[in-house]
Amino acid sequence: MHQHFWRGVVAVWLVSPLAFSEVTGDAMLRGSGADQSEQSKPTLAEEAKPWGLSSQEYQQYLNEMAEGPNRLWWKDIDPPQVLGMNAKTEEERLKYAKIDVELDQEKAAKEIAFQEAYTAAFRELYPNAKPIREAL
Repeated sequence: MHQHFWRGVVAVWLVSPLAFSEVTGDAMLRGSGADQSEQSKPTLAEEAKPWGLSSQEYQQYLNEMAEGPNRLWWKDIDPPQVLGMNAKTEEERLKYAKIDVELDQEKAAKEIAFQEAYTAAFRELYPNAKPIREAL
């Protein structure tokens, strides 16, 4: 019985941070419906800033995604990636690739820091839990 329990704990331990972020991330960013109606719509500059883009670049991204196959092919990718894939020159493509690399590095650093904190918290809360390889 304990063996089955620990397999479930290990599975939850492995999946919890990622599942939580996937389920709650978008909802937390959007906020509740009541909050949205009270807030003013963000400006183009505000929308562009987190992506490291100018207002003009973000508008270009919106235009790329408004019609044609881009909205179907790349609906779930970041604005710098869309701009890079639609770049007219190698220089432009490299510019957006560099922006995307920087964003990915920042995201990965945050995810790793959280995973380390999660692991430490798990060990603190469940000090007698066996490592995954031993539990299986």
